[in-house]
Amino acid sequence: MMRSKSPDQRRPPAAMTRTLRERRGFTLIELLVSMALLIVLMVSISEVFTISSDSATRIAADAEVLAASASFRETLSDQVSKMTDGLLVIDCPAPTEPRAEIREGSRFLRLRHDRLVFMTHGDIGEYQSFTDPTRGDPTNVDRQTAGSAEALVYFGPGIPLTRRSIPAQNILSGLDDPILTASEWVFLHRSILLMLETNADTEPSWTPPDMDVLTTMLSGGSLDPGFLDGTMDAVVSSPTPPPTGTRADARTIADIILRKPFSDLLSATPSIAALWEPSLAPRSVTVANANRLDYYTRSGSNFIPHLADFRIEWTDGRRIDPLGPDGIAGSGDEDTRTRWFGLRPDRQFDVNNAVLNNIATTQIPNIAVRRQDVASYGGGRFADSTQEEVDAFRDRIEWDTATGSAPNTAYRAIWRGDTWQYRPKALRFTYRIYDGGNRLKQGVEVDLDEDGDPDPDGTGASRLFTRFGRRFSVVVMLP
Repeated sequence: MMRSKSPDQRRPPAAMTRTLRERRGFTLIELLVSMALLIVLMVSISEVFTISSDSATRIAADAEVLAASASFRETLSDQVSKMTDGLLVIDCPAPTEPRAEIREGSRFLRLRHDRLVFMTHGDIGEYQSFTDPTRGDPTNVDRQTAGSAEALVYFGPGIPLTRRSIPAQNILSGLDDPILTASEWVFLHRSILLMLETNADTEPSWTPPDMDVLTTMLSGGSLDPGFLDGTMDAVVSSPTPPPTGTRADARTIADIILRKPFSDLLSATPSIAALWEPSLAPRSVTVANANRLDYYTRSGSNFIPHLADFRIEWTDGRRIDPLGPDGIAGSGDEDTRTRWFGLRPDRQFDVNNAVLNNIATTQIPNIAVRRQDVASYGGGRFADSTQEEVDAFRDRIEWDTATGSAPNTAYRAIWRGDTWQYRPKALRFTYRIYDGGNRLKQGVEVDLDEDGDPDPDGTGASRLFTRFGRRFSVVVMLP
């Protein structure tokens, strides 16, 4: 017969009771510690993903601006290599007032908007019209896209259009427009085809203007409306043959320029200023409405969005100071760097704290560095300059609005048939390209007067600014 257990025998020991109770769940402290560890882990993982995402974004943005710069450099080099004699213009208007790089950004930059104009000669049919409606329609085998071997080329800023294809405020006005920032500028490459005649199998409805339009532009007229809004990108010879009519070719244009007095070309209002007027630059394209300014056949120009602060300098290939102040070669005090001419910030301007505190309204002066200011022929520091060069550059090639330091100085150099032998050996282009999302940014010590001393000058404690995009510089040799 089995005996029943006593109550004490049926009850678990106290130690066992505590163990069972402890195994029922975590304590509050354990839960808090676990949650803290989980939060740290989640934050760490989030940081890893953020760093990876930021790195990928910057890499993509770098690739974007590098591709845009490579495209620009390739196009520019190709066109310059086809330059024909008779006309080369470097026009450097005064920089804008200080403005921002992005929306709501700090306004401390004076943007440059230099322009380059020249004539080219390539293979037969190398330049094809974009405004010819036959282009882009391969189904029409009976028509041929109009083309030419010669063109009048412009490189410089364009006038951006809004998303509704309405011209934005002209960026070339001196006004400070906070809406149109540096990253919203558009760079323009315009080619006006010079066609002796249109081919018989060209679309009949496409009728380019004759040379009367171009001669009007070269006689004080503005850029023709068709070239301005992109509805036309070509010009043909006058209906009547010479001497009554005018041929549409580079030689004719060179002869027209050659007959201009220097007092006209090198003035504040030259008669040929239409050559470097900007065109409208749409930032979108449509194939649905032919009346829109961004219709796909409305412009023969090529655009690079987000390219700003475009600068042009030129060189004769010689040294800054080949002999030195004492005029003796090999004395060790010569400056053998290549000398460059054009518009640049005044390096003598004192960019101090007072200037930086009012940078939104302060204009850093620019000065014209001119070839004609190189010392005269006859020994001394610049004995490599001939008397003929000195005479050619004196009031025949270069012009500027101020000989000294002035905020709104402008510069222009024009080479034509009678001065073509003194044309530049090379051109240097400096520009900044912004990525579409303004993802590329860095804090930099800005040197607004480009004197080699980060601002403020001479203090040892430089001011940091946030810069966007990437700056590029390319040197192109002239034929």
